[in-house]
Amino acid sequence: MFWRKRPVLRNALICGLQRAEQAIVTPVFKIGGCPVLYEETEWPVCDSCDSEMDFLAQISLKDPMQLSRKFDMAYAFMCPADSDCETWDPWSGSNCVILQRHSENAYVGTRRATPDFGSYPDYKVTFSESAEPDVDTADVDVASRLRTQVSSETKIGGVPAWIQSNESPTCPECGGDMAFIAQLKAELDGQLPADRGQWENYHTLKFGDVGLGYLFLCKDECCADGAAFLWQC
Repeated sequence: MFWRKRPVLRNALICGLQRAEQAIVTPVFKIGGCPVLYEETEWPVCDSCDSEMDFLAQISLKDPMQLSRKFDMAYAFMCPADSDCETWDPWSGSNCVILQRHSENAYVGTRRATPDFGSYPDYKVTFSESAEPDVDTADVDVASRLRTQVSSETKIGGVPAWIQSNESPTCPECGGDMAFIAQLKAELDGQLPADRGQWENYHTLKFGDVGLGYLFLCKDECCADGAAFLWQC
């Protein structure tokens, strides 16, 4: 008799998104709006076209899931891509991840005078617990029953649901392995309807044809620059 080896499971929190009625100005996991920073910082600018980047999301690295020992919040930014910048590439300079540690004073970062401004409206997040098999979803030799257990929704923890090949980056600072932190689904208001005339009320992150974004953190947490973001479609 042959026994099938059970895969290691990774805890994940699958995220439900709901458009917030007002701006979220506390340091919690959210998508859109304006970043709630622990320290003031210069707004990221695309290396290729000099455009100010769009703020995509802020991910709490300590609550509700422990994702980092040193850092408390990760902020993801990306070029608006009006000039066809390579926003999918983690090292193109067309996207950016800022890592910060906790501070008693939170600062609402904005390019304009009001904290209500943002490239996308604020989306609050609810969580549901899950466990995903620790498999490479891009590996064709992995059983489909395992690949389908990996969520392609917005989530923290778990494993990346690769749309194309496995593009897990190495740390740009120390060259070490990076840990998968979070996944962002492009469709913020649910699946786009077939009728394009209804798309006006739907917001999507600019991940090509409604793709997925992936955020990684250096496993050794070597420094504040040890993070990466990329997307696939």
